[in-house]
Amino acid sequence: MTAEVKNGAGTALEAPLLQIDDVSIQFGDFKAISHVSTTVGKNEIRFFIGPNGAGKTTILDAICGKNHVSGGRIIYKGEYEVSKMKEYVISNLGIGRKFQAPSVFNGITIGENMELAAARKHTLYSTTFHRLSKEKQEYIDYCLEFVVSGTVGLVQAWLYGGLDRPPEEMAALAGGLIRSGLQPPGEGEGGAS
Repeated sequence: MTAEVKNGAGTALEAPLLQIDDVSIQFGDFKAISHVSTTVGKNEIRFFIGPNGAGKTTILDAICGKNHVSGGRIIYKGEYEVSKMKEYVISNLGIGRKFQAPSVFNGITIGENMELAAARKHTLYSTTFHRLSKEKQEYIDYCLEFVVSGTVGLVQAWLYGGLDRPPEEMAALAGGLIRSGLQPPGEGEGGAS
């Protein structure tokens, strides 16, 4: 399913984490997006920027399985064609999104919100009685430290605007990045260097 990509030296490169290949989405006769293509590599962040109605939410909904692709395909980790999968299967692969409206649980800590997001299964039993792996707990700690220490001005802005946004964004970070295999900067496949 994945084409082999080579760098200038002729050495095979890793498949992109996410590949959007010539994707079009239609709702009846209305063409919402046409022939969108991009890739996201490991440890990369990409943004869809544009005016209202440009198709930003439409493509994100397609990646998560909410919108059906009428042309093209979306491939995750070089092997999963998520454009043909159901939403719950895509979620179990580790693909999720953070919405603009806050959706955190009040009454528990930011770390506890992140633990819920990072849980492999989101059942009452699993999140109540199973512990996170040491690797996931360390990554949550890393995310908390990174967000707090690296963005003091942003944290101050959040504090003045209320605490709903930071926990949700940190929970999305923990839930999405841990399952998708993204790693903190400076870490290789085998863990901390």
